[in-house]
Amino acid sequence: MKRNIKKTIHWVIAFSTISLITACSEPESTGEEMSITGTIVTSENFEGKTFHVSMFHAQSGIGFQQHPLYEIESFTTQSPNFEHSFLYSPEGNTGLVVYAWLDNDGDGINCTVSSRKDLQARM
Repeated sequence: MKRNIKKTIHWVIAFSTISLITACSEPESTGEEMSITGTIVTSENFEGKTFHVSMFHAQSGIGFQQHPLYEIESFTTQSPNFEHSFLYSPEGNTGLVVYAWLDNDGDGINCTVSSRKDLQARM
């Protein structure tokens, strides 16, 4: 009898663990693959510096839950000319906003309280 209870407990624990792992995992990414090509224009010397580029949905959500600027993805580039592919999910989302900034101080953070040397660029 004790053996059957131990076996049952092991199966319940195993099933619970597997259920927890699959319930907390990320859903499979859906959407269409898109490519974006652009040129970042700046008067600043960018040699040896990094551009940070972020893509956002202009609007995300449905109805009263709609909000602006939901981040899709970010990447870095050493060149002002870039090409990047990403998954765009139109479900509940509209528009595309691309934002770039030049990391002048090399800290990887855009405009902190102690340093405002980083530049936003237009594309």
